[in-house]
Amino acid sequence: AMDKLLESGEAVETRNRHLDYVLNLAGEVKQEGFGSQRLPWLDQMEAEHDNLRAALEWSSSNNLEKAIQLAAAVGSFWTSRDYNGEAVAWCQTILTRAESLPGLVAPRTNLYGFLSQAAIFSGNHKLGFAAATAGVTLAKQADDKKAIVHLQALAALSSMYQGDFNAVQQNTHEGEALARAIGDHEELAMILMISAQTVLFTGGDTAQAKAYLTEIASLVGEPGGKWATYWFAFAAARLSGMMGDIDRAREQYRQSADAAQKMGNLRIVYSCRSELAHILRKHGEIDEALELYKQVLPKWKELGHRAAVAHELECIAFILIQKSQPDRAVTLLSAAQVMRELIDSSMTPPERAEYDQAVAVLRAGMDEDQFKQLWDAGRAMNMEQAIQYASSGAKI
Repeated sequence: AMDKLLESGEAVETRNRHLDYVLNLAGEVKQEGFGSQRLPWLDQMEAEHDNLRAALEWSSSNNLEKAIQLAAAVGSFWTSRDYNGEAVAWCQTILTRAESLPGLVAPRTNLYGFLSQAAIFSGNHKLGFAAATAGVTLAKQADDKKAIVHLQALAALSSMYQGDFNAVQQNTHEGEALARAIGDHEELAMILMISAQTVLFTGGDTAQAKAYLTEIASLVGEPGGKWATYWFAFAAARLSGMMGDIDRAREQYRQSADAAQKMGNLRIVYSCRSELAHILRKHGEIDEALELYKQVLPKWKELGHRAAVAHELECIAFILIQKSQPDRAVTLLSAAQVMRELIDSSMTPPERAEYDQAVAVLRAGMDEDQFKQLWDAGRAMNMEQAIQYASSGAKI
């Protein structure tokens, strides 16, 4: 069909009309709410996915202004349906090509926001922070206060996952003040949720974390708001677990996973299982935690979230130490280290402390030659082999 269009000389006009049609179709997302009412639109975008790709391919080479508009319009589809790698690739391509264009500050700012989200959701927190920071710069140029708050929340979130709590505090402090000033309750709730987690991560005042939760609960009850979805249940569950309320966290994770499953967001489904496993492991329920890790490990690989794969391998290794299987623990920690090196993924300070302690225990429990042999065996594994090894009881 394309050959015939080229022969007739109508290819350019036809592709432009196709682009306008897809842009109009995708742009309807701005009229949609959050939660279950978005499901028909998401399903429609799923059915039109190849048309979206074709329109992006054409516009990114022939009409960058419309390419930016289209990518921003479908950004929430990508992040809702776990096309985060695709989102990162398109956003980076379009933003790079648009750098020399005058104007387009607002749409480029939006696109940096989706790039940051997609990068964070795929475990690339350094890119997530860089994109959010670039977006904040543009938003300040345009004096777009709502965009500034949103991007500062993303910068804080990516910093939290990297363990850079100074950057978290800077962005949450500025973002919270601005969100209160403009009355942006949804972004304020997001920032307070990040602040509450940071307080608990850094061993701060639990009472302060509870105060944040109390205020968040008063902000998130608006029908149709994005917090009236699985997002709030997931974030609340994480905080419940960090404060030791396992039963409440388990129920909140179940609610979040059920809602996310209906919306087609597998990342949240798997995150609920992983986070519950983390809580159970830290409270001594290692058998249930181990089964959850084994179930979700290959799922993270399917989503392309290599940082999550590495962390799950590390957590399984920590359990194996408790189960008196030091050989397998050494091998898995080594395999996880290789994965982190390949994607330049850093541990948070709490993760690093647990990892270093585990390695020290393992080194103390065997001679250096044995440790080196096991460590080298782990470094020689690819991701498939490491996942298979972690999921079985096989010897090296």
